[in-house]
Amino acid sequence: FARVVDFLFRACSHADVMVQSEAIDALIDMFSPDGTDAFQGLAQLLAELDTVSRSFQTKIKRDRARVAEEIYLHAKEVYLNLRRFIKYKRSRLEARSTSGQQP
Repeated sequence: FARVVDFLFRACSHADVMVQSEAIDALIDMFSPDGTDAFQGLAQLLAELDTVSRSFQTKIKRDRARVAEEIYLHAKEVYLNLRRFIKYKRSRLEARSTSGQQP
């Protein structure tokens, strides 16, 4: 499991915006079920995804003129989904910690 996550994080810094989009989508899919809230490294994962989101947003803006409109729009959608995912998971982590459950 850790090797897959590591592989996907490395793909998040790939030069191709579509590769980045698909890697980010895969990470979101892996950690979106509410049962993953108990994952020990979730807070660290969210911090790393926050960093990824900033560089991904920059990449999308920089590559806008170089990629097809369809790819650009897909990448923007992935970016928005990532921001929402981070916000949602952080709120769940905070709720778990205030209710006394292990993060």
